[in-house]
Amino acid sequence: MKTAILIGAGERGLNTYGAYALKYKDKLKFVAVAEPDDYRRNYFKENHNIEDKYCVRDWKDLLKFPKIADIAIIATLENLHKEPALAFLDLGYNILIEKPVAPTIEDSVQIIKKAIEKDKYIMPAYVLRFSDFYKKNQRDYRFAFTRRDSICYPRRAHWILAHGSQLRSRKMEKVKRCGSYHSY
Repeated sequence: MKTAILIGAGERGLNTYGAYALKYKDKLKFVAVAEPDDYRRNYFKENHNIEDKYCVRDWKDLLKFPKIADIAIIATLENLHKEPALAFLDLGYNILIEKPVAPTIEDSVQIIKKAIEKDKYIMPAYVLRFSDFYKKNQRDYRFAFTRRDSICYPRRAHWILAHGSQLRSRKMEKVKRCGSYHSY
């Protein structure tokens, strides 16, 4: 079983990583949480049976402890990734970090260089595609783009949606859809 600390018990921290740990208790256990919101922090603490001293408002308060887990999961806002990532890499943690790793390339490179220097993993996570909101959108797009009079290839739906205005702006352009031609 892997142990982890959670930095940020918001939507993804609480409902994705927290839910995973509760469902697969033999695979992941949280031993600490840093979350500024009192309700979320306490909710997470109670659900995961975390000791009071390891439930903190600011992630910097966890730095005073020696390494207490295998992984640090950073699920804060993107612009708050760099500092905790560098600090917990210094303590010897492997890092699971929400995408993007950092808001700028320079910050991302700095985090990656620190991981290489410390011989630790930095693992970007792409969990939003599994959230209820995106699942519902994906279902809606699949339905819309598999009808006979629509595009038959759901994987290309994002391209068509992204470039739809360009397609409509061309006069009477022929677009192949499911074997028949339609004009815009």
